[in-house]
Amino acid sequence: GSVGGGGGGGGAGDAAALECTVALLENGARLSAMMISNRNTPLHQAASSGSEEVCRVLLDASERTESKCTPTTGNAFGNTPLHAAARSGSVEVVRLLLERGSDPNAANHIGSTALHVCCFLATSNEKSGEKERKGAAAASAPAAAA
Repeated sequence: GSVGGGGGGGGAGDAAALECTVALLENGARLSAMMISNRNTPLHQAASSGSEEVCRVLLDASERTESKCTPTTGNAFGNTPLHAAARSGSVEVVRLLLERGSDPNAANHIGSTALHVCCFLATSNEKSGEKERKGAAAASAPAAAA
């Protein structure tokens, strides 16, 4: 989890998103702005994308300005950026948010924590992997004689 080794893969999209984020912040973009549909902050969005670098820039900027985006802010459903990072599967972003004060036990409106999200994803991934294995086995099985 160092800067430059982001969960988003470190591709051109990540670099562009990082440059755009910096440019917007330098020109007064509000860190506390919330989307109307779900009340996500920019930090929720960056955590959802798995971009450690963008999350770090947002958190650093929040420490220097009056406009805040905190790792503890819940959206319309009570999900924090940590819930979003857990859902994205980005270990780097999860660790960064925990280092910066995210509460690992923060629960959303239905009582789910980031740990619930991780465990649900693990179960979902195991089930989809099992379906893929069964599908591959069926596809490679010899056709039954008619």
